[in-house]
Amino acid sequence: TEYSHRMPVHIGASVRYEFSKRLGLETGLTYSLLSSDLKTGTESTDGSWSKGVQTLHYLGIPLNLSFSIVDSRLVNVYISAGGMMEKGVRGSIKTDEYINGRFHDSSEHSITPKGLQWSVNASAGIQLNILPQLGLFMEPGISHHFRNGSHIRSVYSDKPTDFSLGFGL
Repeated sequence: TEYSHRMPVHIGASVRYEFSKRLGLETGLTYSLLSSDLKTGTESTDGSWSKGVQTLHYLGIPLNLSFSIVDSRLVNVYISAGGMMEKGVRGSIKTDEYINGRFHDSSEHSITPKGLQWSVNASAGIQLNILPQLGLFMEPGISHHFRNGSHIRSVYSDKPTDFSLGFGL
């Protein structure tokens, strides 16, 4: 089976506790959606093959230490590093089967990744402060996901090192 992984989508909310004006600890809750296109066999008019989509849903808790390089009333330039623990909460594989070049059947199976998914990350960012407690940020970063023994393939297992561009409020 060939896997073609789509770009992961992460949505989350975080809070920061400041130890000092420059040093802080961040945590929160993150939802991750991992999608992959699957293909088994070769598309032809005289053979059997199938194609499908695997979808995995994760909830995660990040824990990062951040350091402000520039911290003014209007802008904050910072670096951050830490890790995240994610738990697979749900997943599915939807498959279309073809025989002799013609559609034969569709099926859907539920799957749930076993164990916890651990990762480490580092990023640098810039935040424009809208209010004292609210800002608009952009944050390029890198993360690495460790093998967790799950038999389910995903972008985390096949491409464990990932570059990202986060943004939000």
